[in-house]
Amino acid sequence: MGKNLNELMLKIYVKASTKLKETFERDLKNERGAVAVEYGLVIALVVAVVVAAAYVLRAPLEDFFQTAVQTIKGWMTGASSPST
Repeated sequence: MGKNLNELMLKIYVKASTKLKETFERDLKNERGAVAVEYGLVIALVVAVVVAAAYVLRAPLEDFFQTAVQTIKGWMTGASSPST
């Protein structure tokens, strides 16, 4: 009986270790997570560049939007557009 039990335990161990090895190999080949992280880093870099550009161009952007607001207000009240 001890020999049969040892053989059974050995078969279970070999089967489990083979399955575990296959799972690890499959997970190592799966690159979906890595690609998602790469896209996230690219998006973060683009956002950082846009924020930095907006900070550097703050004064011209303020002037542009103030002129746009004044022009729209002028259209709504019927006044003439501000001269450029």
